[in-house]
Amino acid sequence: MENTSVLTKKTFVPLKSENEKLGLFSHQVDTMRDDFETMKRAREEARKELEARFLEVHRLKKHNKLIIKLTIEKQTYHLFVFHGKLTVS
Repeated sequence: MENTSVLTKKTFVPLKSENEKLGLFSHQVDTMRDDFETMKRAREEARKELEARFLEVHRLKKHNKLIIKLTIEKQTYHLFVFHGKLTVS
């Protein structure tokens, strides 16, 4: 849409509104906010998965330690019986 000046009678194209630039900027900010929220959720999910894996490894470690302790006690008992230092009733 072209307008004419009152004094010079020349036609000119009106300047674009600043609101258009603000609208584009607002759209960019909204996109960045959505991307940030997505990355934040992904980070939290990864942290929870890592913590679950850590707890599982910790549980397995405790379980293996208990099994080793019981196996050592069992073998020690059998050695005492074999050497005749302990009688089986």
